[in-house]
Amino acid sequence: MRLIALRLIALLIVGAAFVARILAERLRQSMGQPFIIENRPGAGGLIGIELSGRAPNDGYTLLTVASNITILPVTNKNAKYNLLGDFAPISQLINSPSVLLVNPGLSVNSLIDFSAKAKPGELSYASAGIGTQPHMGMELLAMMVGIRIQHIPASLKKLSRPVWQFITTDQRNSILFCPFLR
Repeated sequence: MRLIALRLIALLIVGAAFVARILAERLRQSMGQPFIIENRPGAGGLIGIELSGRAPNDGYTLLTVASNITILPVTNKNAKYNLLGDFAPISQLINSPSVLLVNPGLSVNSLIDFSAKAKPGELSYASAGIGTQPHMGMELLAMMVGIRIQHIPASLKKLSRPVWQFITTDQRNSILFCPFLR
């Protein structure tokens, strides 16, 4: 029997690469097929999503993706994929709640404290890019509590540092809204 390696495209969005490695190993063990993980970061996941969408329709390419696959066609004019035509969902792999982290210098201990400090132009937050789950989640939170806060799409290099370094060493008002991984 000839073994053909299956391709697993990971977007390197927070947690996706980690999930892809675990998934590839478990699938390799259960299927007896080799898996090759391709890390394709960039453009809030758009590069990896479109690469997967252009792959042959032969079942040998899988994509680990977050909710940004549904958001990008609305938030990014360069998104050229057809969500319903180019992809077939297989399984939900994880359910990840989000957390709001702030610089300790803000003296914020609750969402009420946070919304009181959020005067227009004074606070900013980082995410992995426009249209990503952290970006959309923070915008939803801002709408729900009635605040204005500046979005700063952070570079992948900056977000690859441990989160506490990002929050404690950058601007005094740094905020990070990200998936909670344990």
